[in-house]
This record gives sequence, C-alpha cells and structure tokens, in this order.
Amino acid sequence: AEGLVHEAESVPCFEFGWFGCGIRRRFANQEAEGFETFPVDCTLGFMQVTILSHTHMLLIMCFYVGIVLVGLELLFRRFIVGAVVFLSVAILAYWLYNIDGVDKVSRLTRELHSLKRAADAVQEHHRTLCAFTDRFRRLDHIWRLRTMPSLDLLMESLEYLAKMPQAERLQHLECMAERLPALLEGLGPLSLWFTEVECSPELLEAVAAQLQHTTEFIEEQRCFASSSAIVRERISGPLGFLVVKVVGCCNLTNKVARASAAMGGVVQPFVSIKVLPASVGSELQELTTKCDQRSLNPMWNEEFFLALPWNAEGIELHVYDVSGVSLGFHVVGFRDLPAGVWCQASQRLRSMKKSTLKKSEISFDLLYAQEFRQLYEVDASAQHQLGDGTRAAHE
Repeated sequence: AEGLVHEAESVPCFEFGWFGCGIRRRFANQEAEGFETFPVDCTLGFMQVTILSHTHMLLIMCFYVGIVLVGLELLFRRFIVGAVVFLSVAILAYWLYNIDGVDKVSRLTRELHSLKRAADAVQEHHRTLCAFTDRFRRLDHIWRLRTMPSLDLLMESLEYLAKMPQAERLQHLECMAERLPALLEGLGPLSLWFTEVECSPELLEAVAAQLQHTTEFIEEQRCFASSSAIVRERISGPLGFLVVKVVGCCNLTNKVARASAAMGGVVQPFVSIKVLPASVGSELQELTTKCDQRSLNPMWNEEFFLALPWNAEGIELHVYDVSGVSLGFHVVGFRDLPAGVWCQASQRLRSMKKSTLKKSEISFDLLYAQEFRQLYEVDASAQHQLGDGTRAAHE
C-alpha cells in the first residue's frame, strides 16, 4: 500500500513566506487511485489544519463554532452558559489534539482501498487466465482429436495410393475424393469442438480413436496386393456411433425355482447389450443395466453410448436373471436404420434354447449415427443427450 501512495507537492492557492491560503491533498495520486479526498491540508493565513476524514472535519467545524458561541455568550454576559460551552470546546480541543486514532483509521482506510484494488486486479487476471486456459483446452481438442487424426488418415491414404497397382489407382482416388471431404464434413463445424457445447471428452476421444483405427487398418493392408476393395469399404464408413436407451420389459417368464415361485418369488432381471461384428471374432465389451428390481415388468430407462467397429452389423439385447438364466433376447440390425434419427421399438424376445418367439417384450430407443454432427442434430425435445453418466465401449 505504501508503494501506491506518494507525497504531493505543497501548492496552496497563494503563499507568501509563512502566510498562505488554499487546500491541497496530502498524496498526489489520491483521486487517480480511487482514494477518498482525505487527508487534505487547509491553509488560512498563518494557520494550517490537516483534515483526516469526514468525522475529523466535522469535529473541527464544531470546535470553531464552539469558539464563536463562547464569544457570543460572553458578549451577551451569559457567563454560565458561556462557561459550559467553553468547557465543551476545551474537551473537544483536547480530543482533537490527541487525534492519533483518527489518523490511523484514515491510513488503514487508504491501505484497505489499495488492497481492494489489488484484489480486484487479481480476480480480473484470474478470469482472463481461466478464459485463456479454456480456449487453449478447446484448441487442444481440435488439434489433438480432430486435426492430427485427420491428417494421419490423409497421409496414410496417400501412401497407400502411391504403392497400389497403377490400374487400381484411378478408382481408389475417386473413392478418396468422394469420401474424405464427406468425412471432414461429418465431423461437424468447428463450433462443436471449440465453443461451449455439451460434449463429453469421452465422445471426442471416441471420434479420434475411430479415425486412428481407420489409419491403422489402411497401414496394415499395405502388404496385401488385393486389398484395395476392403480399404475403400473401410474409408467409406470410418465413423459409427450407437446410442441405446433400454426402456423396460414386460411379461417376462418367471424362471425361478418352484419352491421360490410358490412363495411368491420372482426373477431379478437385467439387460445385457453386445455389439455383433459382421465377421467371425470375439464380441465387444458387454454393457448391462442395473439389476435392482424383482419384477416381471421391470423399467430401467438407462442410456448407453457405443463407438462401433466398422464391420459391426447389429446389437443383441439379452435379458438375464441375476442367477444367469436367459429370459430371452432380441437382435437389432442398425445398418438399415435412418442415421441421426431416434427410433422407438417394442419387440418380442426370442427363446435362447428353442429360438422361438415368446410373449415377453422389450422396449428400447435407438439412435444410429454415421457422423459426429448427427449426434447433435437430434431434436432437443427428445431429451436424449450425452452426459457425464454415459458409459462407452471402444473398439
């Protein structure tokens, strides 16, 4: 605080030796720094008074008014009243003479103003730094999760094109010229990556991972002479997302022990979600709903997000009892569904042993997206938004 306050030059209105008249501030930068106008020095003739605060100024005014009143009382020969006023003025004069406390309060007030301005400056700097950090983080998302994977995919595609047979280059180049711009357009405008949007980091990571998987797939196919067709197919569909909302089931079979059923026991079901690849191979990670209801008509309303492998063709919704007994399943082929549109369905379950349809039904909502931007073009009134509670399965 002391570094913010500097002594001002003494410049009264006029000055002649010890005689002068005027008012000056004690510190030169009081008004510029936002201080109160005190302390100020008042010069009148051979007398100079320093006013420290509004209270101090009021006390000084009372002192001079008291002197005038004492003179008037003596003039009108009212000595008793004059003595009382004189005693009051004397007490006030003694108080003004020992006014160190007011000076300290004034000094502390100035220091408080300095600290407040310093705190405001720190808060403003903090807000600026937070805004810069946020912009830097979003720029990092664009560069690390969008620009770099896209450049790697383009570079790998060009290297693959340079090493493929001459007769197939034209067809492959036409495919690249058609699909790569469509891929960049499908990633959506930069506002989805840079501005404040409700987009979880897991979703952005999933997009980058799928682009990276496409690049790795093309790199693996370099050593195969007749791989141009499958590479073109891979480039044609590098992105795939699926949002599944398991609503509930009805009329489930009560597959519990007879003794338990006789006592009113019912199954405790849950739904398992598995992505089925088109080619023979191991299935993806299994996602399951909660298993906290004992009912033949359970309701879950749980939502799952999946980043699909490029060769996936469908998902299996399998209902199990907590004991592991199958209560039926249903396979959904999502490739033929309209992309970017929520589809609601209620389908009958199929028996695991007999492969026949049962009376049991499962209700679910499904959103298939071939592009990143399609996840944000869904009507907001549907209230199907990806959030922090989304669970993801990556390839």
